[in-house]
Amino acid sequence: MKEYKQVIAPVKITEVDARLGTFIVSNKLWFTNLDDYTITADIRAEGETLRSVQFKVADLSANSERQIEISLPQLDDRETFINFTVRKDSRTLYSQANHDIAVYQYQIKENSVQETEFVCTNTTPLSLEESRLAYLISGQNFTMTFSKVNGKLSSWVVNGKQFIESEPKLNFFKPMIDNHKQEHEGLWEPAHLPIMQEHFRTIEVEQIDGRIEVRTTSIIAPPVFDFGMRTEYRYQISPQGQLNIELQGKRYGDYPHVIPVIGFELGINQQFDQVKYYGRGPEENYLDSQQANIIDVYQSTVADMFENYPFPQNNGNRQHVRWASLTNRDGSGLFIKPQQELNLSAWFYSNENLHQAQHTNELKPSGHITLNLDHKLMGLGSNSWGSEVLDSYRVYMDAFRYGLTLLPMQSGDCNANTLANYDFSNQFFTRTTTNEA
Repeated sequence: MKEYKQVIAPVKITEVDARLGTFIVSNKLWFTNLDDYTITADIRAEGETLRSVQFKVADLSANSERQIEISLPQLDDRETFINFTVRKDSRTLYSQANHDIAVYQYQIKENSVQETEFVCTNTTPLSLEESRLAYLISGQNFTMTFSKVNGKLSSWVVNGKQFIESEPKLNFFKPMIDNHKQEHEGLWEPAHLPIMQEHFRTIEVEQIDGRIEVRTTSIIAPPVFDFGMRTEYRYQISPQGQLNIELQGKRYGDYPHVIPVIGFELGINQQFDQVKYYGRGPEENYLDSQQANIIDVYQSTVADMFENYPFPQNNGNRQHVRWASLTNRDGSGLFIKPQQELNLSAWFYSNENLHQAQHTNELKPSGHITLNLDHKLMGLGSNSWGSEVLDSYRVYMDAFRYGLTLLPMQSGDCNANTLANYDFSNQFFTRTTTNEA
C-alpha cells in the first residue's frame, strides 16, 4: 500500500538537471492548487544532511507544472542525493496534518572518494595446517577451517567467538512468495529447484604474497534432471583477518526458464542482530516495488527487517546495498562490502523453514541468522491475479560473477561508515577478471 500510495501521488517531482538543482513540480490534482502542500528538500551525503530546505509552490493550478531551482551546497567526495518529501499541511477527513504524500530521490553526485588499501600493522603471518579432512588457517586473533570433504568454510572463530554457524553456499532458490505460486507450481517444483544439491568437485589452497587463497569448484543441480550450474568459490584470507569472496557460475543443460535468485547465503552468530546498511530503505523493496524507498544509511535489527506475512515467504529484501554491518549490541560483528551493489536480507529462520511453513506458528528459529547476500533477485510481479513479472525484472540461469568482502568488527574499531572508504580487494577481484578476460 505504501508503494501504491507513492505511485498514485498527486504531486510529482521530476528532474531537469539534478546536478544543477533544477526540477519540475507537477500538480496532478483535478481541481485545487498546491497551497496546502509543503515540500522539503534534504541534501544527503551517505547518511549526513548537508542542507535542508522547505518551500511551497504557490498558486500552481490544477493539472499544471512549474520548474524550480534548489540551491546546492559545496559537495565533497561522497555520493550525494537530494531527497524530496511532499507533505499535506492541513487536516482532512482521511489524514492528519503533515501527512506524507510522496518521496522522490535524485543523485546529484557520484562517490569519488579515493579508496586506500586496508592495512593493519599489528598482524602476524598466516599459518596453514593441512589434516586429513580440513585446512586450518590461523592468524593473530582468528582461525578459519575449510572442509576437504565438501569445500565449505565450516568455521570462522574471531577472539574466541564463532562467526559462522551455517556453511556459506550459493543459492538459486528462495522461499516461495504468493505472487510466484504459478511459477513455483508450473516450473520450479516440477524441476526440483527447491531441492537442488551441491556436488563438491575440487579444492585448491595456495599461499600468495602473505595471503592464502582457497578455490573450490562444485556443481549445483536438481536431482534427476540434466541441468544445473557449474560454480566456483574463490576465497582470499589476509593476515588482518578479512575474507574476500568471489563467486561465479555457468549453466549447463537446458533450463531457459526464470529462477527466483542468484544469491549467496550463510548462517552467522545470532547475536549479530544490529543492522546498519547503506542502500535502499527503510522498508523492504524489490526491482518492481521500490519507488516508496530511497537510498540512505539506515539502522535496524534483524527482527525489524523481517516482514511477518501470514503466509511465510521470502521477505525483507533491501536493494542497492553499498555496504552493511551486522553486530551485537557492543559493536562487534561483521562488516560487508560488495564489489558491486547487492541485495541484503536477514532472518532468524532458515530458507527451508520459510519455504515449507504454511503458517507463522510453524516458523522455528534456527539458532543463527540467515544472511542473504544476493546478486540478482526476481521482481514480485502480480501473478496472484494473473500478471507475471515483467521481462526486465526476471532472473535466469545465466553466467554470473560477483564478489564481496567480509571483515570482523570489534568493539572500538572503525565504524562501518569509515570502513566503507577502504579498498579491501588487494587486487584479488581485478586480477581474477583480468586473467579470465
